[in-house]
Amino acid sequence: MKKKKKSFSGLIKERNKKEKTMFLAGDIGGTKSRLALFSYDNEFKVIKEERFQSENFTSLNAVIRKFLADQKGKIEAACFGLPGPVREGKCQTTN
Repeated sequence: MKKKKKSFSGLIKERNKKEKTMFLAGDIGGTKSRLALFSYDNEFKVIKEERFQSENFTSLNAVIRKFLADQKGKIEAACFGLPGPVREGKCQTTN
C-alpha cells in the first residue's frame, strides 16, 4: 500500500505545532532592496517588511543580517528576485 504524500500546507501545519515557520522574500535592486518576512498558517501573513538603500550595504548578506537582527525563529525558505542573470551562483546587479 502506497503512503499518501502530505501537501505543502499539511507539512507546514505539522511544523507549526512545534515552532513558528517563516519565509523570507526579497526584491533586490541596484538602488534599493525590499525584504519581507512571512509566517504561514493556511495563508501567508506579513510579519515584517522593510526597504533598504543598496548603496549603504556591501552585500545582500549584510542587508539580510540587518533585517533579521531582531527576529527569532527559523526561516524555512527564502526567495529573491535579482536584476540580472545568475552565473555560477553569483549576480552582479545593474547599478
